[in-house]
Amino acid sequence: MSDEPDSIVLRYLRKLDEKIDRIGSHQQEASAELRAIKGHLSAFMQGELAQDSSIASILTRLEKLERRLDLTS
Repeated sequence: MSDEPDSIVLRYLRKLDEKIDRIGSHQQEASAELRAIKGHLSAFMQGELAQDSSIASILTRLEKLERRLDLTS
């Protein structure tokens, strides 16, 4: 009789251990995906910054041209 409760407890503990292992592997996958998303977002923001810089440069040149041609209102 004393073996039966121990084996039930051990079975539940093994099942819990398996579930915890699965949760840990899912967390690692989610962390890896999150790192990839952060990398893509960072690259996107750098592209946006470069584009904003280009647009600012073009606007500055356009303003100079307008002043030189006396097209300012």
